[in-house]
Amino acid sequence: MTSAAELTDMLDADGAVVLTSDGQELTVADCHPPHPAAARLRIGVGFGVTGRVARTGVPALLAEDSPRNPHHRRVLGIAE
Repeated sequence: MTSAAELTDMLDADGAVVLTSDGQELTVADCHPPHPAAARLRIGVGFGVTGRVARTGVPALLAEDSPRNPHHRRVLGIAE
């Protein structure tokens, strides 16, 4: 399996997360840069963009994705 650090380099990204699925939820297998909360992250299959990709198998490209975007802040529950 390709590591999150390798994906970060290959995609020239700020970071990457590799998730695994048990069919019901996604959990973090690897992330770069490392984060202590990563092991606690659970995403339901079908929930949000990541969960939708897991459910459908159809890739998604997020360009200029930022929690500074007001819509993203509302979805994430971050105060403005």
